[in-house]
Amino acid sequence: MEKTLYIFKNKYEIAGYNGEVLTKRVGDVITETIKEPTEEQLKEFGFKELENTVRPDGKKGYVIEPYYEVDGDKIKQCYEQVKE
Repeated sequence: MEKTLYIFKNKYEIAGYNGEVLTKRVGDVITETIKEPTEEQLKEFGFKELENTVRPDGKKGYVIEPYYEVDGDKIKQCYEQVKE
């Protein structure tokens, strides 16, 4: 696989695919085990490409906090300026 795909956990956390075995389940029953998933299989499990954006310049009295949001078939890294 050429590019790293990520899974969205929450607004502040994503995780890159790190080679773990993927399993499809119906209830408690494993229906399929995938040891070396293709990019398409990873996408079926919810993994997405990461789109980095330009970090804005800081403003006095504010800190820049990164966060993530799902934007279609990508995870977008965004920034917000928060008062100190």
